[in-house]
Amino acid sequence: MAQTAYQTTSFRLESDTLTRIGHAVGASAEEVRLKIPALRRLGCLRVDKQKKIAVAPSRLRKAPDDFARRLLSYLLGYRLTDHARIVRVPGLLGGAPVIAGTRVPIYAIASAFRAGAGRPEIQRDFTDLTASEVEAAIYYYLAHKHEVDEVLERSELEWLQHRFHVPTPAERT
Repeated sequence: MAQTAYQTTSFRLESDTLTRIGHAVGASAEEVRLKIPALRRLGCLRVDKQKKIAVAPSRLRKAPDDFARRLLSYLLGYRLTDHARIVRVPGLLGGAPVIAGTRVPIYAIASAFRAGAGRPEIQRDFTDLTASEVEAAIYYYLAHKHEVDEVLERSELEWLQHRFHVPTPAERT
């Protein structure tokens, strides 16, 4: 059986830290304090003898609820969005929003959705995603349509320029 890898965070299990974490994820320090043991039992995080918190990124998708998902995402250093299943991971895809715990960008789901695919078709194409994750991606897209459409159009243009080798202005001279 594969051993779970944990990523040590800069957070310690102390009251001032719990207050800061709670503020960031929209909860009280007490709610954070109560959630930690449950996440430890699920193998999502652990606390060492120095009270440093380590999180298992591979367990993020197994979080039991949106609060737990936001808490784990924040501890991992991901930028939270207004949707619990959608985060921005520094250094991944230029910071584009992705489904938490995956490398699947929202613009990939949006592209299929714009082409007329529904949740079942998208889930069939992205077999590792759950129905809830696909729905969250579609909701995020609809709530942030302008932003995601801009990224899609830019990437489509770059693909076309690469595919048909459209010379850049510098190459034209």
